[in-house]
Amino acid sequence: MTRLCSKTLGYYIPSFFEMHIDTNIDDLTINQLPIRDMTILFHEYIHFLQDFTTFYGLSAIYTHSEYLHSVVNRIYSNGSTSFLVPFEIKDNNDNVLLNIQRFQKPGDPDFLALDLRKGKCHQYNAE
Repeated sequence: MTRLCSKTLGYYIPSFFEMHIDTNIDDLTINQLPIRDMTILFHEYIHFLQDFTTFYGLSAIYTHSEYLHSVVNRIYSNGSTSFLVPFEIKDNNDNVLLNIQRFQKPGDPDFLALDLRKGKCHQYNAE
């Protein structure tokens, strides 16, 4: 099958309930959207519903929240005023690595890719 369009029309960030629709319209009143935008919104809304109504979606939410909880605890307990992103967890003290392995896709070393782990390493200062 030939791919006719490679442009991202919209996307949903699982576990964070964040949806993006590529549109130039400021007013996102559903019944006033063009059919194209309404279709994309509906498609992404289905992903949103799947996120908190399926076992897989709820498990992913749990895994992300445990990862974030672990990172915050490690940053505070370290006492440092800065940290690197992505924040690497190298031990399995709180089973975060085990949870990540459960959801990793073949060939995807960064399950928690979202925007937290993609791209270059950045340093953030907690000042």
